[in-house]
Amino acid sequence: MPAAAAMAIVSPIAGRLSDKCGWSFFTITGLLLATSGLTVLSFLDENSPGWLPILGVLPISTGMGSFYGPNNSATLSVTNDKTYVAVIAFINLVRNSGNLMSIPVLTLIVTSVMSAHGHPPNLSAVTQSA
Repeated sequence: MPAAAAMAIVSPIAGRLSDKCGWSFFTITGLLLATSGLTVLSFLDENSPGWLPILGVLPISTGMGSFYGPNNSATLSVTNDKTYVAVIAFINLVRNSGNLMSIPVLTLIVTSVMSAHGHPPNLSAVTQSA
């Protein structure tokens, strides 16, 4: 819920400001924020405090909110009126496809690396026994 709220708040603000100030600052800043959040998440382990994932997810969603609007604006600024709708549809198709395909690909990578290092890919380290 905090991630969706952060994106919902930041995205329209970044979109409006990028129309006035240019898109490059907001796209770069958004990607840097997302990178910082992913860096925080990369250090999580089973002993991490419960608030740390939120501290990692908030910069990711804030960064994506800051990135999406200005990125759309930059892309659509070079599009003519006849292809406007098709370009918007293609942008959404690419984003949704990337989100959809990234989960199984990254799961395959993580389980392969775990197996190569002699750790069976199971959730016994992070689940509580009854």
